[in-house]
Order: sequence, then structure tokens, then C-alpha cells
Amino acid sequence: MGVSAVLFSGLAFGALDPRLKLPEIAAGLFEGTLTNTPALAAILESAARSETADPSLPVVGYSIAYPVGVLGVILAIALSQRLWKADYGTESERLREFGVTDAHLGAITLVLVHPDADEFPVTEIVRREGLDLILTRAETDMGVARVGPETRVPNGSKRSLRGCGEEMLS
Repeated sequence: MGVSAVLFSGLAFGALDPRLKLPEIAAGLFEGTLTNTPALAAILESAARSETADPSLPVVGYSIAYPVGVLGVILAIALSQRLWKADYGTESERLREFGVTDAHLGAITLVLVHPDADEFPVTEIVRREGLDLILTRAETDMGVARVGPETRVPNGSKRSLRGCGEEMLS
């Protein structure tokens, strides 16, 4: 808050002095607080084409304001977490039905033998068994292929599973 007050008062008094070339510095300050580096590149390109603009001034403004922009975002996140009392554990449990989890993700390749393997897609077999797994690859006689929601994989082929913790080993 204090830094922004100093910057604002400096800009207000600086606007009265034409030697400061405030528009070039202000453009850099604006892009720096937004942490928008591509916009700074556009300003520099425009300044390079101009005969009167100094291309170093937007860089100075950007360099001054960039740390304020980064810290501002960090402080805003920290403040909103306290204000709304974010509970990430409860939120993780509520989002579990959408496939979002905070558990460690692991991978395992195994030969899956299931009586319905040839009849149903792999996602249907996983759903019927009540597992929280995602099948990602299947290795058959024809090679390794990605597994989609409707893929049927021959019984006895190797499958790569992605899942969390104990779920993969059961």
C-alpha cells in the first residue's frame, strides 16, 4: 500500500515536469504492474519506430512496477484465502467425484484378466468394479495404443493404469 502511494504521488508530481517524459515511463509502469511482458515488447517496438521516444524509459517503468505486480497477486491470494477461510481438504473431498484428488498419482502396468474385458469398454469395467483408476495405454499384439473411453481391449493384454495409492494395488 505504501509503495503504491509513493508511486502515485511521484507520478502526480512528475506529470508537472515535462523533462520526465511521463508517457513512456507510465506505459512501462502500467505493463509492469500487470506483469505483461509481451505488451512491454510492443511498447519497445513502437518506441524504436518513433523518432522522439526513448526506448529505455518504458523498461525503467516496467522494472519499477513489476515486483509490485507480482507481490500484489501473492498478497491478494493470501488475503482472499483468509477472508473466505479456504479449506483445501474439504474442497478436495467435494471435488473427488469430478476426478480431482490431492493424493499422490502413480502408474502401474499389469495384465488385466476380467470376464467382461472383450464385451465392454475399459472405462465401463473400471466403473462397475468401483475403482478410481484411469486406463491410459494398452499393449496388444499390434503394439501399444492409447485407451479412450470407448476402447475395448482384448482379455489378457497389458494395461497401464494411473491412479492413487492403495486403489492401484487392490
